[in-house]
Amino acid sequence: MIGLKLDLTNSDLEIEEIYGYKEKVKEIHDELHEKLDDDNEFLGWLELPSKYNKREFKKIKECAKKIQKDSDVLLIIGIGGSYLGARAVIEALTNSFYNLQDKSVRRKPQIIYVGNNLSPSYINDIIDRTPTEEMEKIREKINTYINEKAR
Repeated sequence: MIGLKLDLTNSDLEIEEIYGYKEKVKEIHDELHEKLDDDNEFLGWLELPSKYNKREFKKIKECAKKIQKDSDVLLIIGIGGSYLGARAVIEALTNSFYNLQDKSVRRKPQIIYVGNNLSPSYINDIIDRTPTEEMEKIREKINTYINEKAR
């Protein structure tokens, strides 16, 4: 069991208030774990990091290596949770100014988030800032990756 020390000195909470949620938390915990085998519930995260699809994880790592090797720019497209998870992990594991680092220091593609702002101006700015030859490469890769996943 992991030990956790909670200092409530500078809060408006009393420890008794927190313990007052004990039964509700247990109820929610049990309910989540009862639904774990239901594929429609998307609760696989409950068993991380000990249980996961190792074959799928291997494919993701291979795809990541290919993108890192072949790409100068990685567009992450999505709204809400569709991009926020990726962004949170990337920002936690990289320099705060990753995209501003020289390519020789960065050694991986620049990362641009598309979809967190659906403004046509924002998307046009991304296209305008990307050299034409790079945009062609991006289009080719998008088609390649989409077609590979569709098979």
